[in-house]
Order: sequence, then structure tokens, then C-alpha cells
Amino acid sequence: MYGNSRVFIFHDFSAATLRKRKRFDEVKKRLRAVGATYMHLYPASLKVVHNGLSKVSDDPAEVEKFMASLNQLTMSQQVDAFAEFRDKRRYWDPCVCPRG
Repeated sequence: MYGNSRVFIFHDFSAATLRKRKRFDEVKKRLRAVGATYMHLYPASLKVVHNGLSKVSDDPAEVEKFMASLNQLTMSQQVDAFAEFRDKRRYWDPCVCPRG
């Protein structure tokens, strides 16, 4: 708020930057499907975090390779990563905390 008025701030990227970011659209759909967290970094890179592993890339093909490598984790690695995630989540999610 500024005075009595609401202030809105919008990203103002060049057309070239928007085109570069748009290259990640298909990859982002797949990332959402597997529950990975991602964010755009300026100007046109994508940071992906999944199961405690992260990757930053400006090439959608590299992100695809990273996701493929995650699929090749052993079952025990996947169980360990999930257990770590679950344990961290227990501290902030009221639905997961045991009632006392």
C-alpha cells in the first residue's frame, strides 16, 4: 500500500526473454506431474528441486535428462528421500503432526 492505494508490481521481460522462458513450458508440465519444485531464474534459466536434488539449467533438454536420472534412483534411495521429506514436513504441517 502506498497511501490509500494498492501498488501492483509486474514482471516486464523483453520478448526475447519470454521466448527463452517459454521453451520450458513442456518440461514444467512434466515437473508438476511428478511433484517437483521449480522456479525461473533471470533471465531464462530453470532451477529444479526434487527429492533433495537440484539442477539449474538454461536448456530444457538438460532438465529432461535430470528428471530421467531421478527416475533411475534405486528404490532404497527413493524411500530415504521420501522419509527425509516426510520428517521435515511433520514440523510444519498441522495435518501430519500427531495430536497430543
